[in-house]
Amino acid sequence: MRQYDSVPSALSMDNSYYSYELPGGSCTGSCCACFCPCVVFGKVVEKMRANRGAVDWTACISWALCTLLLWGGVSSATQVLLDKTSDQNLKYVVYGLYIFYYLGYMLPYMQVLYMYKSLKGLMTTAGGQPLQVGQSPTTVTVPCSQFCSFLVCPCFYLSRVVAFIDIENSGNSSTFVRLEETIVCPFTCYNSYRMKVQQGNVSSVVDPTQPRYVQPQYAQQPAYGYGQQPAYGYGQPPAYGYGQQQQPVIYGQP
Repeated sequence: MRQYDSVPSALSMDNSYYSYELPGGSCTGSCCACFCPCVVFGKVVEKMRANRGAVDWTACISWALCTLLLWGGVSSATQVLLDKTSDQNLKYVVYGLYIFYYLGYMLPYMQVLYMYKSLKGLMTTAGGQPLQVGQSPTTVTVPCSQFCSFLVCPCFYLSRVVAFIDIENSGNSSTFVRLEETIVCPFTCYNSYRMKVQQGNVSSVVDPTQPRYVQPQYAQQPAYGYGQQPAYGYGQPPAYGYGQQQQPVIYGQP
């Protein structure tokens, strides 16, 4: 497990703690988080629940719907106002409504900011050391500088969240960062997420929402002891029926 660099920030009124920055995401991860953030966010949510490569479709589809509905609403409202406005100067003002396209793109990313803040709180609890079982996030605040950079390029923060979870929930890790929220979507605004560090790697974490496989019980074959013979005697081959598996012939004692 790696240790993380400490970055001073306002975590409490007396500034007695330090926050720890999440590892930087890759260039490919940042591009995916920019052009297809709904799928990336759905994958990281599922990875914090069952550590699988699947996608949490509630988080993914709600993200896409939120963006499309806001964009479609802004386009429709702007077009209606333009058709009803005869003054050319007012039309230029109406075109300014397209700035809400930015808000439609940024609103789902607020979930990433809350998740980013919760993971920083988890790292702050660990003091920059490897995470320990039972730890939960402490309360942190996002500095103004980070919030401004988030408004400029939020995909970097989503790629940082993905990079951190890939490290902590990898197959060779002894701990597992579990997300305890039941529903994650842009329509439910959280100030922070409930997370907890659990014991185990990929194979030891059980998703309670998935059905468990139960090993079937088979009847035990009779054990032949000393001097005991199978049903068929000396020189008598067993009778094979259609679809029956051939058994070895065991001859008696001379």
